Amino acid sequence: MYRQIVEFGNEGIWVFDLNGTTAYVNERMASMLDYTVEEMASIALLDVLDEEGRDQGADFLARQRQAGGTTESAECLLLRRDGQPVWTVVSHSPWQDQDGTYLGLIAFVNDITERRRLSDALRRREEQLAEAQRVAHLGSWEWDIESNQLHWSDELYRIFRLSAGEFDGTLEGYLALVHPDDREMTGEIVEACLAGRPGFEFDQRMGGRAGRDVMWVRASGVVLRDQAGRPTLMRGTALDITAYKRAQERLQRATSRYQLLQTMAAAANESHSLEEVTLISVREMCAHLGWLAGRVYLVSGENASLLPVGPWQRRSRDEAELAHPSGLGELMAGLGDVSDLALEVRDSSQARWKRGSELIEPRSASDLRAFAIPVLCRGEVVAVLEFIADAAVRRREALAICHEVATQLAVVAERERTNRDLHTARDTALTALGAKSAFLATMSHEIRTPMNGVIGLTELLLATDLDDRQRHYVTGLQTAGNALLAIINDILDFSKIEAGRLELEQIDIDVTQLIEEVAGLLAQQAQAKGLELITRGCLGLDAPLRGDASRLRQVLLNLTSNAIKFTDNGEVVVSARVEADYGDTVDITFEVCDTGIGISSTDQRRIFEPFSQVDASTTRRFRGTGLGLAISRQLVESLDGDLTVVSEPGAGSVFAFTIQLPRGHGRAPAPSRLRVPLLEGVSVLVVDDNATSRLMLNEQLIAWGLRPQLADSGAAALTLLHDAAATATPFPLALVDLTMPAMGGFELARRITDAPALAGTRLVLLTSAGVSAAELEDTQVSAFLAKPVRSSQLYDCLAQVMQPAPRPRYPESSTPADRRRDRGRVLVVEDNVINQLVARGLLDRLGFAADLAANGYEALDALDSTTYSAVLMDCQMPEMDGYTATGEIRRREGAGRHTPIIAMTAGALAGDEERCLDAGMDAYLPKPIDSTHLEKLLTHWVSADAATVRWGAVAEMDADRGLDRVQPPPPL
Repeated sequence: MYRQIVEFGNEGIWVFDLNGTTAYVNERMASMLDYTVEEMASIALLDVLDEEGRDQGADFLARQRQAGGTTESAECLLLRRDGQPVWTVVSHSPWQDQDGTYLGLIAFVNDITERRRLSDALRRREEQLAEAQRVAHLGSWEWDIESNQLHWSDELYRIFRLSAGEFDGTLEGYLALVHPDDREMTGEIVEACLAGRPGFEFDQRMGGRAGRDVMWVRASGVVLRDQAGRPTLMRGTALDITAYKRAQERLQRATSRYQLLQTMAAAANESHSLEEVTLISVREMCAHLGWLAGRVYLVSGENASLLPVGPWQRRSRDEAELAHPSGLGELMAGLGDVSDLALEVRDSSQARWKRGSELIEPRSASDLRAFAIPVLCRGEVVAVLEFIADAAVRRREALAICHEVATQLAVVAERERTNRDLHTARDTALTALGAKSAFLATMSHEIRTPMNGVIGLTELLLATDLDDRQRHYVTGLQTAGNALLAIINDILDFSKIEAGRLELEQIDIDVTQLIEEVAGLLAQQAQAKGLELITRGCLGLDAPLRGDASRLRQVLLNLTSNAIKFTDNGEVVVSARVEADYGDTVDITFEVCDTGIGISSTDQRRIFEPFSQVDASTTRRFRGTGLGLAISRQLVESLDGDLTVVSEPGAGSVFAFTIQLPRGHGRAPAPSRLRVPLLEGVSVLVVDDNATSRLMLNEQLIAWGLRPQLADSGAAALTLLHDAAATATPFPLALVDLTMPAMGGFELARRITDAPALAGTRLVLLTSAGVSAAELEDTQVSAFLAKPVRSSQLYDCLAQVMQPAPRPRYPESSTPADRRRDRGRVLVVEDNVINQLVARGLLDRLGFAADLAANGYEALDALDSTTYSAVLMDCQMPEMDGYTATGEIRRREGAGRHTPIIAMTAGALAGDEERCLDAGMDAYLPKPIDSTHLEKLLTHWVSADAATVRWGAVAEMDADRGLDRVQPPPPL
């Protein structure tokens, strides 16, 4: 039985000699190392040890040999057959023979590998827990309630910055470490847990050895009880949340600071003055930061003394009246000039006023602090904010907030000072503008008055009997006078814009009629150079638009006049087209195209600059002021457009701009926009060598419902006419250009009238050259129209020509018919002798008798004794001006007779016409006087028998007649 116990027991038995050679192993020992009993016989002790173990094993055997054998127990690491470790507990006793001789050792070996694994895992977990606690600043504790022993983890000692000897391990010792303000709360929580509360979690402050060591911990725990419900143990954790609490405090302060600055920013934006916003600043800073009181001082007077503004602002109205412990207000008020003061912070706690090297310290009470911050604007102190707070105020943070608020207040101060500067600058500018406007008005009058004499007398002189040399000289004088007038108009217009006297009006505009009027005014200039002047209106626009017609006309006149000036041959096209239609508004693009000399890309960048020309030399070919395009661009920009140019040298130029105009008040379309059965479907042959002119006529005729065919020469036209007659579809109508190469219009007309097959074709001649009545009779044409032809004129002409048995329609002679004499008597009120001579001469040519008056008083005397058909009234005269005289005339007339009064003035600025009409005058005639315009006005306001004044006829005027009342501005 003993052998069985040894052989098959659970404990390994290994017998080896003093050299470690195996003498015996049991089955358990062999299987423990994964060998058989037989294999173990050849394995020594040192063979199953690792490298470190072999050294220790050799030392162990040596000691055993020297000591003669001992009995002891130890843990030993053995290696299995496959090298895997086996942890064992080995106890041994000496192996002796019967004689007691020491032969070796009998080792009893137990496998503890699994127990060692569990122990290592537990140790690792404990290490991990300790590391986690260290990383998380989380300590653990356990309190044995019965013995009053409180055990802390190592991390808890580190959290509280204590060594084991500094804590006695009792509840009373722990409470002594709690911050005094939180000690009572902590004791109450412990008592509640002992009384039955199962657990707790709360934040508390721990006070260390110095005030700066105060920290925050979050304590949590549970209570363990015995079967009787008595508390036996309390365990839990303590988390270091000092960083979190400090971050939370910083966040709260930052939030309060942000709210304060946001409130200040809003107040700065909405306040009307620095005083207002500083008072708001003090109130809000006391409320947000918990300061006791604050006050504002503004710099005032030449010596820059500080004066208090308003009462002290307090954090709470319920607080008792605060004394002024610092005396800072009185101190600052006595400093005098504070422009060189600055706030200095020393040792991060003390605020001082500094002037140069001198420090001025505000006084304070023992438990209160007073500090102040200056508000600077352009390097000068403009205000001071003073605050009183308790001693616990964070000085550095308080001063930082004050600095930010002072920065915002500085912006308000700068804005207030800038506004004052702007008001001063505006007043100065208005004064200068008034002086400039007065100078402009005076210069306009003073320049136009003598120019009226020059141009008027020249016109009168040309109407007298002159020999060829005299007429040549006078014609040159007239040309020079008109050129000088154009220069004066350019300069005055530019001065109007510079002086801000440009005013825009809103009236109904017929765009097509507008560009045709422009072309009509410049037709003679184009004809003199042999140019084709072509217009193209907005065919798709069926209603008027609203805008400033005079400004548009002025720009188009300037651009077209320039195009004619810089074009020696070819054509000039003035066009308008609908760019976009938005319903209530329409985008209109105006273009002036020419085939002239063109402009290089370098010169295009400067032609819109005032007084700039492509050729600025004194020997230049083309004269002018260099203001026309600059004025045009400014006028277009005032209409919310942009004037552009596309050009190449030798290839002509295209000036264009697009503006948006609202629709007008719904006037019915003009007759030229309507289709009538008389012209519907009529075939018409258009004969013109100019391709652009053919294209424009083709578009216009199609819009009216006609069916045009085009020919570019007389020969091509005859071919088309004979072919149509041969097929029994002759052309009932032909539009023929008078000036064409090879076969001109007259020659083509004669061949048509001489051919029996073409006798039914009615001819309308179009030309830009003068034609005599005899030439028209010889050709037997139905009508003749001068280019550029207005669409309304062309339409009316075609409608009349296509009437059954039409009468020949020829243009009115350019020479005025003999006017009927004795058309009436006109009173000329004018102080300038030369202008009196001009007015009398013009009236005599027009068939009117004239009397003269040198001022308003003389005019009143003349009207008392004589009845006049009309009065030409100068506005600026000595003794009594024209405005006053007109008012007195209207007062004397009452509701009875109304004598027409026409302003005849050199005032040509914006608003001058309105001032004349408001004074009671009936019409406006600017100087220099245009005799044609003068005749139109007198024809309208004076009846045929010169006895009855046509007052009240204005309501019956049509649109064209109404436009005649306003003289178009001269070309730029």
